[in-house]
Amino acid sequence: MTTIHVTQEHIDRGAAGDCYACPVALAILDKVQPGLEIDVQPDQYSFYDDGYGEWKYFPIEVNKWIGRFDNDEKAEPFSFDLDIPSDLLRP
Repeated sequence: MTTIHVTQEHIDRGAAGDCYACPVALAILDKVQPGLEIDVQPDQYSFYDDGYGEWKYFPIEVNKWIGRFDNDEKAEPFSFDLDIPSDLLRP
């Protein structure tokens, strides 16, 4: 498991309703190999480079956080664990 830290910087740079610029997506991208992209939906995510990989579900607390952020409600920095294959992680 990899701990993902969504910081205030991610929140400030993030865009509500944007599956590529969501603060959660930005925080995950900090942990994975350069060039790898991520598509974040309210309840699931998928990595891609040449094509989409398998869609996986977020823990429920991430779903709730994304919902608050997308609805312009208060969204504080937080952390969560995500199972990211080791070959996708930065060295």
